[in-house]
Amino acid sequence: MTNRQLFTIGGLTIAAGGLALFYGASRMPYYTSIGPGPGFFPFWLSLLLTVLGLLAAFGAWREPVRDLPADFWPQEGGIWRLLAILAALAMAALGLETIGFPITMLAVNLLVLITLGLRKPLPLITVALAGSFGVYFVFSHWLKVTLPAGSFPI
Repeated sequence: MTNRQLFTIGGLTIAAGGLALFYGASRMPYYTSIGPGPGFFPFWLSLLLTVLGLLAAFGAWREPVRDLPADFWPQEGGIWRLLAILAALAMAALGLETIGFPITMLAVNLLVLITLGLRKPLPLITVALAGSFGVYFVFSHWLKVTLPAGSFPI
């Protein structure tokens, strides 16, 4: 695969994501009586993503064609790390409503940090707890934003 093909595919994928976001944004009110509605930000984000994706795709044709470096694609260890992080994201999507934010994000943070190579227990536990229970506390108590608590309300 050449750099031109890769940038074209990547740009068109981003543009397609922008169009999907635009479809979702078009189903929400753009403006309300008190100001911008829930569709305001997604509309502009979708427009930006679509334009930038198309610019990347078409801009790839201005560059000379080069083969990608031999080490461009991840080796076996990198593929396993990528799959572990994708599994952690799927776990977050499935567990947030049932298990709740703090416990789900504790597990996700631990899995991602271990996958990325953090092995020292004190930093591992500190970052995982701060990124789960700490974030939950800040959002629910200070910012007054409701996050799913699941079966373990704090």
